[in-house]
Amino acid sequence: MWIEARDRIQTSDDWKSFEHEVLAFEQSKSESTRTEDTILHELMNAKEQCERKQLGYTIAGVKSLYRDKMDKIVAWAREFDQLGAAITSLD
Repeated sequence: MWIEARDRIQTSDDWKSFEHEVLAFEQSKSESTRTEDTILHELMNAKEQCERKQLGYTIAGVKSLYRDKMDKIVAWAREFDQLGAAITSLD
């Protein structure tokens, strides 16, 4: 049963898209010199994907979009990047 499920998922378009994204991330990670740049880049890609697909969820009749959550995550990641840069400049 597990083998059949694995074979089905590996032939689906979602799996191919996921596999392509993982390979692209691995390539960008090896090419980038700063981990922070790679993280911000991937967060921005995820945000754009959420915007394109209009991904969201509804809880108790209130609809929330992942785009809004990703905006906050990207803002916090930038804050931590700036904080790290400030700390390293003190050294």
